[in-house]
Amino acid sequence: MENKLSRIVFFNLGGITNPGARYRGYQIARKMEKMGYKTNVFSLFSLTRKNLFLKIVQNILHIFIRISQILKTKKTDRIIIQTAMFPHGPPFFEIILKKIMKRKVFFDINDAIFIPYPKKTEIQIKISDGVIAGNNFLKDYALKYNKNVVVIPTSVDLDALKDIKRTEKNSNVVVGWVGTPSTLKFLEILKEPLGNIGRKFKNIEFRIIGANEFKEIVPKFENIKVILIDWELDKDWRDIANFDIGVMPLYDDIASKGKCAWKALQYMAIGIPSISSDVGAIKDVIKSSKEGLLVKNKDDWIKALGYLIKNKKQREEIGKNGREIIKKRYSLEVNVPKMLNFLENN
Repeated sequence: MENKLSRIVFFNLGGITNPGARYRGYQIARKMEKMGYKTNVFSLFSLTRKNLFLKIVQNILHIFIRISQILKTKKTDRIIIQTAMFPHGPPFFEIILKKIMKRKVFFDINDAIFIPYPKKTEIQIKISDGVIAGNNFLKDYALKYNKNVVVIPTSVDLDALKDIKRTEKNSNVVVGWVGTPSTLKFLEILKEPLGNIGRKFKNIEFRIIGANEFKEIVPKFENIKVILIDWELDKDWRDIANFDIGVMPLYDDIASKGKCAWKALQYMAIGIPSISSDVGAIKDVIKSSKEGLLVKNKDDWIKALGYLIKNKKQREEIGKNGREIIKKRYSLEVNVPKMLNFLENN
């Protein structure tokens, strides 16, 4: 591919420990660099969540940081804004970049951020030269305000996973979930199904990665051994690799439809069979029960979990098929060229 772009600049919130910034910013920038493109990633780092005074000081500091970052951009850049330039208030920085500094601006939406910030999101989409949507539901929303929209799913860096393998020999069947404290609420969906499964099978354990300092809000499970594992940047994929079954429970609501099925994609990338709520983007990922299991209610969860717990061969087969889907449709190798093509032609 001929390099027609001067530089691609990513603006995101939260830094590399933030999943959206990590997988839709930093890893894409690294891949582009390997392909011969120049990139920059400009982030804002959250240093505190609880102390009000420190949060005020932090926000003031962030304003000056963003101004300095904006001044480093050039007219020849393609700028990708992931979620927002600033977490609070109207999209002033986006307007400055596009309307005053005349930059080429692309808005990356990978969550239903229009629920808490409807007007802000509408303006961000309207003023952008193009929109990069994480799934078809978000694409349909963006098309209301901008006709130049492309779907680029959150993708897996398969090269980084070459050495990721199961490291444990465990007689138990490990059911696992990975997420952030904000998504722990979805585990409520599994309380009854896992309690039921725990009564039927005694060789089961449930691992939860990502509660970290919010362990007190993890739902209480009965009849099953629960292991809480802190999420760590350098070992998250290795911890996931020790799952036998990966789960992605979601509520059937607008917020869930805006999610990009990332948990399931992570499991599938390592060859782990996934069981997911039949909501949103996962419907575009999994087309057959040979690729993963989709469930609609508690009874479905119990049946799906029981089926995979009893059938190791099926776990291996579904895991293998799931990984092939990642290779063909959800890898950086496939989707970064699509993004570059979109940026070059707009």
